[in-house]
Amino acid sequence: MIPVPKILSERGFLFPALVLLLLAFLLFFRLGHYALWSDEAETALHAQGILATGDTTARIGHNLVAYDGGINLRHFCERMEPPLQSYLAAPFLALFGAEAGAVRLPFAAFGLALAVLSWRAMVRRGVPPFAQALSAAAILGNVSLLLYFRQCRYYAPTLFFSTLLAYLWLTRKGDDSPWRKALLPLCAVLLFASNPMNAAALFLCLGIDWLCWHRKTAPIPPRDLLRLFLPAAVGIVLVALVWNPLATLHGAEAARRNRAGFLEHFGTLFLWNWRDMNRCEFFSGLLFLAALPVGLWLRDRLLLRGARAALLYTAFISAVSPQDLWGSQVADIRYLVPLIPLFLLLEVTLLYRVGTWNRPAAIVLALLAFGTNLFNLLVPQGNLPSESFHSTPALYAEELLSPPDDPYTLASRWINENVPPEASVWALPNYAAYPLMFHAPHAIYAWQVEDPPKNPELRDLPPIHYLGRIPPDYIVALGPTIVSLRQILAAWQSQGLQYRPVGQILFPGHDAHRPELFWRTFRQPQSLDPEQDGIYFFQRVN
Repeated sequence: MIPVPKILSERGFLFPALVLLLLAFLLFFRLGHYALWSDEAETALHAQGILATGDTTARIGHNLVAYDGGINLRHFCERMEPPLQSYLAAPFLALFGAEAGAVRLPFAAFGLALAVLSWRAMVRRGVPPFAQALSAAAILGNVSLLLYFRQCRYYAPTLFFSTLLAYLWLTRKGDDSPWRKALLPLCAVLLFASNPMNAAALFLCLGIDWLCWHRKTAPIPPRDLLRLFLPAAVGIVLVALVWNPLATLHGAEAARRNRAGFLEHFGTLFLWNWRDMNRCEFFSGLLFLAALPVGLWLRDRLLLRGARAALLYTAFISAVSPQDLWGSQVADIRYLVPLIPLFLLLEVTLLYRVGTWNRPAAIVLALLAFGTNLFNLLVPQGNLPSESFHSTPALYAEELLSPPDDPYTLASRWINENVPPEASVWALPNYAAYPLMFHAPHAIYAWQVEDPPKNPELRDLPPIHYLGRIPPDYIVALGPTIVSLRQILAAWQSQGLQYRPVGQILFPGHDAHRPELFWRTFRQPQSLDPEQDGIYFFQRVN
């Protein structure tokens, strides 16, 4: 048996303090280096709308936030996206201004708060020091978890409230304090306001877990049932009366699409979700695959219940996901981010079991599982190209110390320096308008709405917002859109409408700083083909 260092003793405080300090560095260091990417920018823009009107309005000064032609809007307010994310960002915008780091700050704070509460729970429940050390390695080594907490998006509150709600529910007792009983329904409402899909998935998993494991051994008295569920139900209904995705064109279309080809949609997404969670290292592939058989062999209830909950949760999200499979090659695994803490719990439990037989073997396995992608590579990737062996935590550390540029920072800087106030700009691809709108707000971002619009509420906008009605003053093309734009400009020139190139930045135009690992580069790009990629600016001549 290897002796446990004194700082890992159950009463020691130095080890958790060091872990939390390192975690804080990984969460907050250079938090504002990258510009907001498209979805983040939408969250921040609606936060600006909240500061102006109290609601998630689509009117931001002289600009309009109209994703996909405004199919998310009702009464000129965002009603598809969950509201809590923008309400969290709003006060930080008011305090620190329109900076990327400011709006990301509360979301990163959720990550540190969850780690503090998790450590407190481990100590209070007498988790052995070796398991605490494994937990620290799992948290610090899961780059996906860190990256999702560093986004101005619903991922962080969904992670936090899902984990806290599950813990409160699974550890509840009949003599719980009043504040603890009040926290349960509050977490349920805040989780629903963070993401209704994730809330429904968790409610389903916890309900089935109770029916299978605790219905007879820990029944819930009707009085407690009423105290727990009635406040939660009232709060959820109040949120849903305003922010109801199914009442938007986007949500209704997604529901119709899923019903029409449900079995194909569900089967494909279910397989893709597992494949891509493995690729993005939500879990360490071989370790998670071992959880269920080891749980059956050892009759370990935690491994069995956790593996079943993960399967059920993924199945539910696959069934209700609004993702359109047409043109897709990867799953929208962002809807499955709340599963990461569960995966880490299962992996730590499994490694701790190994450690009871052979601690050196458990340490080696932990280093490989949490420090490299080896166990993920050993899981079949389907028809996707295989990835190389690497240490994702090392890549992330390298990125923090020497981060690359990003296209939205470079493009918005050019617009701020060269485009006059309230000149119109058409951004390609269309979603690039939102990062530019946040970071270079003095311009008017044109042509977001089809003519006639998909959403009939958007019929009476200023003409510049309608695609093709009035030519914009400037055009900015990021990435491969330059290829099709050159063809468009040539056709316009033959019709008498002429644009001249006024700027070029030789940097890839796609947002390679998203949290999904299969889209993240970590390092400065070395080269590009200027005929196929880059950032280009054009000005109207006549």
